[in-house]
Amino acid sequence: MGTRSAYFQEMALSPGSQDLRSERCWSIRRFENVAGSSSIAQQGEILNRNSERITRSLVVEERRSHSAGPRESAGEPQQMETPRYSPLVSVIIPTYNRAGTVRRAIRSVLSQDYQNFEVLVVDDGSTDETPSLFGGNVEDGRLKFIRLERNVGGAQARNAGLALARGEFIAFLDSDDEWFPSKLTKQLERFRELPEEYGLVYCGLLLAHSNRRPEREFVGNASGFFLEELLVQNLIGSMSCVMVKKRCLEQLGGLDPLMKSCQDWDLYIRLMKICRFHVVGEPLVRYSINKEDQWRISNRTGSVLRGHLRLMEKYRHDYDRLPTDKKIQHAKRMMQLFLEVGDWERVTFFLEQSSHGEPSAHVWTKRAWFFLKWIGYKIRKRTKF
Repeated sequence: MGTRSAYFQEMALSPGSQDLRSERCWSIRRFENVAGSSSIAQQGEILNRNSERITRSLVVEERRSHSAGPRESAGEPQQMETPRYSPLVSVIIPTYNRAGTVRRAIRSVLSQDYQNFEVLVVDDGSTDETPSLFGGNVEDGRLKFIRLERNVGGAQARNAGLALARGEFIAFLDSDDEWFPSKLTKQLERFRELPEEYGLVYCGLLLAHSNRRPEREFVGNASGFFLEELLVQNLIGSMSCVMVKKRCLEQLGGLDPLMKSCQDWDLYIRLMKICRFHVVGEPLVRYSINKEDQWRISNRTGSVLRGHLRLMEKYRHDYDRLPTDKKIQHAKRMMQLFLEVGDWERVTFFLEQSSHGEPSAHVWTKRAWFFLKWIGYKIRKRTKF
């Protein structure tokens, strides 16, 4: 099998069909290779250089109100305005062609119980009415609008905001999601209670469907160190749910701009290697699900699959070291994803991998084969039982 384990054969990670090839736009080609770096520190240095380079070249416009500081809160004396406002939290909202929802997202931030924050809205080269929403002076001095010259993707848009952020903590919010009013308060309270090695606090979310289906909760329960479980599945969820210490993000160099999808999952894996996570066990985010939204990456299955394959390539040594039961779990999830797009070669590969290791896995795999035969799919390669 060469230098790779059976779980990580070249066949499963080769570009394959056209719809699974890696996307690289004009700005990505200039980036240095991150996956080939030997340490977290080296990766962080490379990503920092990449972020600074593209931020300098693409930020074409910044707007901030002349007023400064948080608004007066009920029951609190009005604070005097100072020449330089020092927020504790920097909220980064990347947006692309979401003029209809970005104002709602911003309002949910300005309505927080905790008010010592700044908001950086990063327009990732929108072609709709988004730039005109911030055409004049912004009324709230904590709100800053950054316009990038052209679309570079969510990872680099977030990095552009991170490069300008002044807060000790970073909270991300997608421009079609909303926060509940107590979101920042409860995450900051948890940080104050936790030991120093904790660098990320996340919360649950409420799934809000555009077709008015009943909303349902998704609340995780994983805290501490759980890298093996995180490699199998993104247990944290949307980046709208997380608050991260800025120093941890700076240590990593921000998000990896080569990750066109699964960029949140990739960031969580890298953060887990340098700090610990904690969960606030209640939904504090309303997560929008709109299948008609052409700009949402999770609606584009091919892009999501490319992200999964790149994660396997980037962390191949971590995946190879997983215990057998975790490898089986991951193989099952990958098989189901490729089944959705009809990539039978990879379905077959991950089906074979899911049968390795334990007798119970063979039973599951055999049932899966009967199901595939029953629905009439023809798979070129068969597993021996």
